Amino acid sequence: MLTTATAAQLRVLQQVPRLAAACVRALHYWLTEASDEEEVAVPYLVILVAGLAGFDVVQLERWGTQPPAATADTAAARAALRGGLGIEGALRRFLSQQPPDEDGSIESARWAAKWLLRLPEVNAAAAAAPKPAAAEVAAAAATAAAAAAAAMAAAGERAVPQQPQPGAGSSGSGADGSGSSGSGAGGASGSGAGSASGSGAGSASGSGAGSVSSAETDLRPRACGECGKSGAGAPLLRCVGCKAQYYCGEACAMAHWPAHRAACKAARAAKAAQRS
Repeated sequence: MLTTATAAQLRVLQQVPRLAAACVRALHYWLTEASDEEEVAVPYLVILVAGLAGFDVVQLERWGTQPPAATADTAAARAALRGGLGIEGALRRFLSQQPPDEDGSIESARWAAKWLLRLPEVNAAAAAAPKPAAAEVAAAAATAAAAAAAAMAAAGERAVPQQPQPGAGSSGSGADGSGSSGSGAGGASGSGAGSASGSGAGSASGSGAGSVSSAETDLRPRACGECGKSGAGAPLLRCVGCKAQYYCGEACAMAHWPAHRAACKAARAAKAAQRS
């Protein structure tokens, strides 16, 4: 993309009003929220944002040097990157989940992402990202625990089976009928208790356990996989690979990645197997 575009064509794109800001926002969204089918566009967005910020083949030839300062043409993209909180962590996750030498576009996007991570504007955005306070994390964890406990208690009450009531005529038998009364009571006790404990209790236990699991799933809020902060106060980032793990910021995502890597790869492999 960058090799085929002329300097004049790239300058025209750089001067389009609000294009750079829209591309940075789109890149952050696609790196954190895109579905598996939409991920094919992510490498091209990485390359486009890098190109708007000043990345070209000359920068590859001068890789050992510091990226150039912003110019009139690249100022809009650099400003958008400075204000793009979370873009640094998203780019690092992109690099960690894209194997090198897969194809031409992926390899070009990897170089573009590495170059973007060297920009002072991207580093400034990472430093300005809010860090979760310890009090907020503790409050979120306590709220989630209380909700789960309430759900389990409510489900447990519904799961308790009703005890059978004694029949009205069981105490009215005479002395001569004591034998039949005893056998009748024994039969009622045997069959009734067996029925209650076998089918009734079993059914109640099964449905009760299902209710607990369902209630917990419905009431459990999305929370950061590293620090436990819920998404009630601010939107959470989502793992690019498995789409099942959430984080409150790029710092937590990077800290949790070593522990999450195996599960993420397994989830992606399962999705690929289902599609094939």
